[in-house]
Amino acid sequence: DPPRGGPTLPPEAAGADPDSRFGKFIRTELLGAGAMGEVWKAWDTALSRWVALKLLKTHGDAEIALFRREAHLAGRLSHPNIAAIHEVGDEQGRPYIAMQWVDGRTLKSFSPGDRRGLVTLIRDASRALGYAHLHGVVHRDLKPTNLMFCRPRQG
Repeated sequence: DPPRGGPTLPPEAAGADPDSRFGKFIRTELLGAGAMGEVWKAWDTALSRWVALKLLKTHGDAEIALFRREAHLAGRLSHPNIAAIHEVGDEQGRPYIAMQWVDGRTLKSFSPGDRRGLVTLIRDASRALGYAHLHGVVHRDLKPTNLMFCRPRQG
């Protein structure tokens, strides 16, 4: 059972600056930023789990519509090699997407000496992209920093 005050926060979230709060989320690490948005590692205090929290930077109607369309399309996909969409919302006047947290590294950080692992990663990414394409979804920002992988757990 959780303690009387509710679930205990992981140390990263418990030690976060008060300004890191974003609704029910506690942002702990900026993972990346682009022209349209930022992606944070964040703790979902309502469901006690880590998420990748994508926040829209701009507030124009066209950008918001594109952002929501991305979330809607990605949310329809269910594949073992595609991060799941948990939730889409708006907080503090900023649209967000809360996605499955992938505890891993990017293709950019992958060791070029591990050819077998690299081939496996590319195969899995290709399968995910093929699945997405079959469902009418095209990834428009495919690059090594957007491909994540995690090693299988031992034991």
